[in-house]
Amino acid sequence: MLQMLTNDDPGMDPYSLGMHLVATYLNVLSGKISFLTVDGLKKMWHDFVTYGHYIPRAGTSWNAEALRTYLENTHD
Repeated sequence: MLQMLTNDDPGMDPYSLGMHLVATYLNVLSGKISFLTVDGLKKMWHDFVTYGHYIPRAGTSWNAEALRTYLENTHD
């Protein structure tokens, strides 16, 4: 996540995934949400950076837009 936050290239994060991941991360740490874990968020980021998408379960793949939509719904 630090890689995303310290990158100055606006083209790297057109869906603001970094912002949404950090907001969700802070909500996990504060206990506002309990259905996600820090390790789960790390896996989301790892999969997205490594494969270009996140696989929440077998047979399902989320692109950047779908991942952003999911994360948006986890925080205020």
